[in-house]
Amino acid sequence: MDRTSKLFASLRVLGINPKMETFTERKQVQKLAYLLDKVFGMSFDFSYNWYLHGPYSPEVTKKIFDVIEGREVIRSDPGILQDGDVRKIEQLKSFLGSDINSSDKL
Repeated sequence: MDRTSKLFASLRVLGINPKMETFTERKQVQKLAYLLDKVFGMSFDFSYNWYLHGPYSPEVTKKIFDVIEGREVIRSDPGILQDGDVRKIEQLKSFLGSDINSSDKL
């Protein structure tokens, strides 16, 4: 499974439909991708830089825009994830609670 499909499937398990229309939506996706990748061990292997509002990956931004704008077709249903991956995502979801919806609290 490619990392873009894995990222989108993970966001779906979190209840997040990645949108990139506003700065707040982009910031939320960036922070969730970073937490899943580097803190909860999902191993997307995106590189991140530290920016004014936290971790930022140009690769994540490009991949999400490519999917949203139809330049890349992926399979994003949660069924593609392994059981261990789903447990990691659920741990993150539990840890964040309602803060998952606040890009500032993330």
